[in-house]
Amino acid sequence: MESMTFTDARATSCALIISILAILLFAGCAEYTSRSDFAAPRKYAPTVPSFPSTEPPPNPKYQRIHDHIHRKLHHHKKEQPIDPVMAAIEGHYKQANEHEQKFKPECLYHYYQAATLSWPLIRPELTPNVEEESRVWKIYHSSLSKLSVLPPRFNLFDPSQGITIPSPAGNMVLPVSYTGFPWYPEDFQQLSLVTVAQSDDLARYHSYEGVGIPIIVEGKRDPAPDFMRPDHAFAATTLLRPSSEGTWVFSFYDPVRVRDITVGAQNVPLARDLTAPFVAKYGNPERKSLQGLLRPDSPVDSAKLQMIEPFQPGKIPIVFVHGLASDRFTWANMANDLRADPAMIDRYQILAFQYPTGRPFLESAAKLRQQLTRLRQGANPQGEDIAFDQMVIVGHSLGGLVAKLQVTYSQQTLWDSIAYEPFNSICVEPKLRSKLSEAFFFDPVPFVQRVVFIATPHLGSNYAQRTVGRVTSCLVKPSPQDVEAHRRLIADNPGVFTGQFRKRVPNSVDLLEPENRILLAIYKLRYSPQVKYHSIIGTGYHMKGGEGDKVVLVESAEQAGAASQNLVVARHSEIQRNPNTANDLIRIMTENLSSSPIVAPPSPPTSGPPINILFASSATVSPAIVAPPPVVTGFRLIPNPETPALSAAP
Repeated sequence: MESMTFTDARATSCALIISILAILLFAGCAEYTSRSDFAAPRKYAPTVPSFPSTEPPPNPKYQRIHDHIHRKLHHHKKEQPIDPVMAAIEGHYKQANEHEQKFKPECLYHYYQAATLSWPLIRPELTPNVEEESRVWKIYHSSLSKLSVLPPRFNLFDPSQGITIPSPAGNMVLPVSYTGFPWYPEDFQQLSLVTVAQSDDLARYHSYEGVGIPIIVEGKRDPAPDFMRPDHAFAATTLLRPSSEGTWVFSFYDPVRVRDITVGAQNVPLARDLTAPFVAKYGNPERKSLQGLLRPDSPVDSAKLQMIEPFQPGKIPIVFVHGLASDRFTWANMANDLRADPAMIDRYQILAFQYPTGRPFLESAAKLRQQLTRLRQGANPQGEDIAFDQMVIVGHSLGGLVAKLQVTYSQQTLWDSIAYEPFNSICVEPKLRSKLSEAFFFDPVPFVQRVVFIATPHLGSNYAQRTVGRVTSCLVKPSPQDVEAHRRLIADNPGVFTGQFRKRVPNSVDLLEPENRILLAIYKLRYSPQVKYHSIIGTGYHMKGGEGDKVVLVESAEQAGAASQNLVVARHSEIQRNPNTANDLIRIMTENLSSSPIVAPPSPPTSGPPINILFASSATVSPAIVAPPPVVTGFRLIPNPETPALSAAP
């Protein structure tokens, strides 16, 4: 009887447990069915169990039982068949990685196959609303990144022909195209991925998500074209997709000018990194700014006007001039922000004037006038480019004084500040006479329409008179040739020159002393009536004599008659990197566009860069694109019986 009772009790308990499990199982399956089969949640939304807010969450013990049964059910389900296309993608990607680890060029073929098979599957993801990337999206972009940088390392990239890819059928060529660039195909020499999307040296980092792989393109030209550095770095975005004819093309897009692409009937944002080239150059520059101050006779720091991109007709030149003991890299922040603004980069092109700041800035200003005139002779000889003749100059600190000497009339004012006799009456050799004439006698540059002064000491700086300024002035070493020429000039003209000029060859530090006669004469010069000028002034620090930026007083930086004046709380050495300064400059440039003659912004090229009127080159301007291949492989087979057939991919 007791045995029967025990058996009945155990049976009852088992039945109860089975009932509970059945209820839990039914509830779990019902929840799973409602979420997976009927609810159809957003594609990439994370699946999170939800419970009625009026009830407490389930007991953890029963939740574990439910999870265990749930796993068991799935374990016994028949496995879903693997998508053959995805299996092929994974297979090619795996083989590509294996070949790359052995540094075999065959990896290019498998990366190509993985990318081309992935492209049709990522089409639904080409929208900015996707919350997370799928596996196929990652494989496509990973393969694309490899195809972007590996071919040059295998010496299989010809910018004018395409990418040579070893395949089981032999060497084949994937055509390349270029969209929006002012550069030549021959400038695409070194291709590297963006590794660090930030910089401590730049106030802002401009990068944007989208389709494609942002890269940095670098190269060198020997000899360097006029007004260009021998080395260059610029941004590009790569993409591998079928063309409108249904053939595969490896495309390079200029992310500065091309912001989205059309896929079918859909506009898709392009992945863009505009700051990476500045980081590449600014993070490890060959900076010789101190040498340009203390050793101004160094040939490395000869005065030069340089463009950061090849010249583009139809765009207004904006010329940046750096300050004392500085160089062109001081404008990296400003150029970085301007190039990220579509309205700016579509209408302006950026140049920078570098000069040895230890030399008298009257001489540097003369060099800038000469080079601006020479630039116009090459770029706009007939005056047909209205945009060129709307040039803007932006100068920081000492660079502001150099800029002022481009838009003012010297008349006799500057010469009278150093001499008691007329210029034509002095005794001087012809070469030095010509040099003095260029520095002291000039008219405004006629095609400069606007000037922006940033922390410019129009009335000098007390720092030039303090111990640090006097020591720095003494450390500046003029060339022996300059010293000898100055000695002969004074000796051949006794009693003609003022005491300041007789003492020694004046340098830029001397000319910044508030009592300097040349500086006071520059302050009195008359502006060209067609020129508008603006002042951006540093403040926020109490100095001897008033408020300022720790180097230049607000009073010294002001200019009567300025079209606008804006105060920025910043130190003198940092104001040109301050975002508020960049914002005010963009405001001024926008105002300049509204007051300039209407000029339609040039459209970016769609296939290859335009002919550069300044830099004639033997290179083919429009890249010789290989005949498009069938969409099945994307290649054009090159018969090459000497090349052994590669092993077929499994």
